[in-house]
Amino acid sequence: MPSSVASDDSQNDDGFIVDIDAIQAHGIGAVDISKLKTSGYYTIASVHAATRRNLLKIKGFSEIKVDKVKDAIAKCQPSGGGFVTAQELGQQRKRVLKISTGSKQFDAIIGGGFQTMSISEVFGEFRCGKTQIAHTMSVIAQLPKVYIFRRMTSTPLTK
Repeated sequence: MPSSVASDDSQNDDGFIVDIDAIQAHGIGAVDISKLKTSGYYTIASVHAATRRNLLKIKGFSEIKVDKVKDAIAKCQPSGGGFVTAQELGQQRKRVLKISTGSKQFDAIIGGGFQTMSISEVFGEFRCGKTQIAHTMSVIAQLPKVYIFRRMTSTPLTK
């Protein structure tokens, strides 16, 4: 696991947002890293998702340099390129939270709320509340973790 990881939290629970500076340990120079940052690439994931064509548009980047950067990015990926051991998967699953829907009855039906790090499908008849759930979850997912934990433990938020 790379040592330089960026996160909003001081505890860094994610481990998935890896700062672009981590590729310096894999032979990429500080000048090239600053060029990537100037072009708007601040994380390993952003460079990984970028096409080779877009990386070639960066001034001073040749095909050889882009290949070298992509190889360094592959080495820095948190998941190690696709294969995950059971121990690593167990550590990831420990970080799964249940996000409340705002309804105690609905949370009880779905086992405590929607799980993070997963995809949930909601389907039903016309006008049954699918869009309302999507809007509510979009707002709740942006709130700080403290709010989500309070909602899960049913602690009142207002006095």
